[in-house]
Amino acid sequence: MPLAVEFAKQYPMVGFDINCPDIRNTKIIDIYNELKEYGVNPYVFDPVVLAEDVITEYGIKLTDIQHICSKKYDMIIHCVQHQEFQKEKFLNLVKNAESVVFDVKGSFPSHLVDFKL
Repeated sequence: MPLAVEFAKQYPMVGFDINCPDIRNTKIIDIYNELKEYGVNPYVFDPVVLAEDVITEYGIKLTDIQHICSKKYDMIIHCVQHQEFQKEKFLNLVKNAESVVFDVKGSFPSHLVDFKL
C-alpha cells in the first residue's frame, strides 16, 4: 500500500451484491479494516444498504450523501457496481483534479479511473 494512502481522505463502498442491500460476507470490510490499520479514517457510503445493518454487523457508521458530495477527496475507492455509481456525474462530484480513483469492480470507463483491480 502506498505511503500516501495514510494521508488521503477517501470513501470505500460497502455492499455484497450489485444493487442489493445484503452485506453478508462482503470483502469490502477487509479493505476498510486494512485502511484503518494504516491510520486512515475512511468515509463509507452506500445508498443501497441499510445503515443500521452496517452498524450492527460491522460497527461502521455510514456517511450520508450530503456529506459525501460536500467534499472533494484525494482518493476514491469504488467497490460496488450500484447503478447510482455507474454515472460519471457522481464521480465528478467527489473527485478533485489530483484524486486517485480505484475501481475495484471495473464499472467506470478506463479514462475516468487511475486503477482497476
